[in-house]
Amino acid sequence: MNGGSCNDIPLRSAQGRIYRHSTKKLVAPLTSKAGSTAKAYTAENAKRIQWMSRHELPQEEGAFLLYLAERSISQGSSSLSKSLAAYQLAHDALTPDTQRFATELIRTRKRKESETRRQPAVASLEEINKVIELAKNADPKTERDVLITLLSWTALLRASEVSELKWTDLVRHENCLEVHVRRAKNDQEANGRSTFVTYEEGSDLDHGYILLARWKVRAKGSYVFPNHNDGSKLSPSAISSITKRIFESVGIFNKTHHSIRRGAANAMQAQGFSRDQIKAKGRWRSDGGVARYLVDCPEAQGIPKLAIIGTSANKESEEGDVDEGPPVLEKEF
Repeated sequence: MNGGSCNDIPLRSAQGRIYRHSTKKLVAPLTSKAGSTAKAYTAENAKRIQWMSRHELPQEEGAFLLYLAERSISQGSSSLSKSLAAYQLAHDALTPDTQRFATELIRTRKRKESETRRQPAVASLEEINKVIELAKNADPKTERDVLITLLSWTALLRASEVSELKWTDLVRHENCLEVHVRRAKNDQEANGRSTFVTYEEGSDLDHGYILLARWKVRAKGSYVFPNHNDGSKLSPSAISSITKRIFESVGIFNKTHHSIRRGAANAMQAQGFSRDQIKAKGRWRSDGGVARYLVDCPEAQGIPKLAIIGTSANKESEEGDVDEGPPVLEKEF
């Protein structure tokens, strides 16, 4: 029987079932993650294995800590956290000492980042309304750029989310507009997330419905905000450049696309929305993520807005969001 008797067959069959069962248990943690997360963890583990092989180190916890320590010299805390999560996914739980050392290494890196990181400037509703004014008798390109600004404010959209929007992602309900974000950071199931937008009747933002209807007639293709020249999808960096350009056209020179998202979050806080509501609408993945966007204001503490005497202690930065990529300059979209 080619290397075995008939009596071996049940044993082989049992071994095969055990192997298949064990294999399923091994891949289950990875397949339970969103596709993009699983891909990132797989790539990170491959990078770690390659580093250990190059340095002739065993694939064990001690070598992993050396790998993490070396990466901390040039990589940020988010990259280190991803390395740790990927390692934990591929191995059993870390020993308490290893877990503690890795966590402290990431915290130390995060503290250093907080000392130098500057938050982007906060856009205000008054500034958004100045941009909306440009839509009156505007050419198609300017109308598109105004609508990008308006929808980014009302739906707290990232530049990457704006670039992916298709007309099928916008659904008008009786009292609100549903904006379906195909790839959100808090969407581990990769099903997309929906943000609901209302425009108060008679307000400047109420003009959004009219702009959307008019723009849908003018726009080409399936994307809501296509390239003005060929109808192709705009990149996140192009969205960032468009936003910066339209702010500058109304005399505002220190705002970026990410300033819109941060400003909208703070506007919600000033209106009395809870942090959980802001987190849900802005599709933040963690409480810490949304907390970094918010600044202290009297309205959030139940005090009406008062006139400020003297210079504000909160000086805004001109730095944009690093996730949006470098702005594309001197290029028509």
